[in-house]
Amino acid sequence: MSGTASRANSLGLRHPAKPPDWTEAEAMLTLSLAEEGHRYGHIASLLVEAGYCERSKIAIKAILQRLGYGRGWGRSWTPEEDALLTLAYREGKSLTPLLTRLGRTRYSIRWRSEYLGLRGTHAMRDGFRGGPVWSDDDIATLRALYGKIPMTELATRMGRTKASLFTRANNLGLVHGYQKPWTDDERHALKRAYDNGVAFADVVTALGRNHAAVHKYAQKMGLLFGRRPRCTPPPTLDQILAMEEIPGDKP
Repeated sequence: MSGTASRANSLGLRHPAKPPDWTEAEAMLTLSLAEEGHRYGHIASLLVEAGYCERSKIAIKAILQRLGYGRGWGRSWTPEEDALLTLAYREGKSLTPLLTRLGRTRYSIRWRSEYLGLRGTHAMRDGFRGGPVWSDDDIATLRALYGKIPMTELATRMGRTKASLFTRANNLGLVHGYQKPWTDDERHALKRAYDNGVAFADVVTALGRNHAAVHKYAQKMGLLFGRRPRCTPPPTLDQILAMEEIPGDKP
């Protein structure tokens, strides 16, 4: 087996059980999610949703340690460090000296720059950013459509990668339909819509959530909508909640 593995390695072959190496964008997204407090298992699922391969919790922990971050011992940024970083951007200075002066990795500096929303007069005025600059219109579009349409469609419409959209959405504090907790009103609305013959597509519109997320939650509740006629105009969430409540198992 070792001989086979050695020959495969020399031929540049990769075993299906071994995921590809980490890309810089994937590593940065992982670091950002870790800094926000997500657990490793949740980070793994968010990476898959963003279009990356499935990673184990051990692999995520290892890459974060390589980036200079670890659960429980990551060093917080001080106001003085933020001031030095802000000054470097304001004056268009090289960020390289900050690596030694602050004792930070370039990934940590990049993440903090992104978090602080810093822009400079560098050749790439967004500092480390390699993609197009985010305009106010771009951010408005992301706020309006994030979690409302498939990420692939949104990335195509905005001319960006899904990882870029996902990272920016996290920095803006946006919550995707897959992650947003369900409220009691939403659960009751889903049950009443099912009991009163409301079309599934109309329910999705009223809830303002991702189609797949609503479908998954409806299945969890044992609600199979099937084919139903659409309403014109579709009912609002308040209108669905005002519908008759049919006795039965509570959602």
